[in-house]
Amino acid sequence: HTLAALHARTHTHTTQMTSTSRASLGSSVLADLLQRRQDEIRSSFSQFTRGGSEKASVAVFVEYLKLCGLDTVTLPHLDAELQALDGDKDGLIDMTAFSKLMAGQATLLQRALSHNLSVENFPEFCEDVVRIFNQCASISEGTLPNYIPALTEIDPELFSVAITTVDGQMFFHGDEVEFPLEASVLPFVYCLLCEDVGIDVVDTRIGREPSGQAFNAFALNANDLPHNPLLNTGGIVMASMIRPDSKPGDRFS
Repeated sequence: HTLAALHARTHTHTTQMTSTSRASLGSSVLADLLQRRQDEIRSSFSQFTRGGSEKASVAVFVEYLKLCGLDTVTLPHLDAELQALDGDKDGLIDMTAFSKLMAGQATLLQRALSHNLSVENFPEFCEDVVRIFNQCASISEGTLPNYIPALTEIDPELFSVAITTVDGQMFFHGDEVEFPLEASVLPFVYCLLCEDVGIDVVDTRIGREPSGQAFNAFALNANDLPHNPLLNTGGIVMASMIRPDSKPGDRFS
């Protein structure tokens, strides 16, 4: 019994020592990770400072965001994030504000500064797009459709490409002219309508399934609804739902 008691006390003491060692090791690893993260943030911030200054200009951040394909003019919420870092409203951002941003919630600005956007190397991506654009620019096959007057009048030599990622990174290259969107406007109309009246209301008037028929077929589903928003029938119903109480000239402006 004495030996058993001694063994039990020894085992308990050893277990306590092991638990203490593990806790100490865990604290050490955590401290090391935190220090490493702080060093990474400090190194990242130093890329935006100039002349040994301890603060970075907001303008430098804006230029960096442009290289990432993000424009603070067309993305006001991004500009608001950036301006919030300028606590003294002197056009400068200090290390403390920068650290809070980088250690906080993953906002668009944080992800941009962490190189964690949809397209990480945006300049290289744009170069690839331009290269593909130039390879395709000489293609002249095909004819203009003759069943829509607005399209018949379009200059067939016009050629351009515009890209927007889910993060709002934007790139445009080629001819910049106005042109009729035709059926390609339907996704935008659908988004506008969902924003105006709510997707639940839209679902009561328009289905979500393919019709199995031509896009311009005047056909309805089993519930007497257009099969989906991207058919002509869906487009007609969507147009009738957009701001119906407004004057005709104001409904789609």
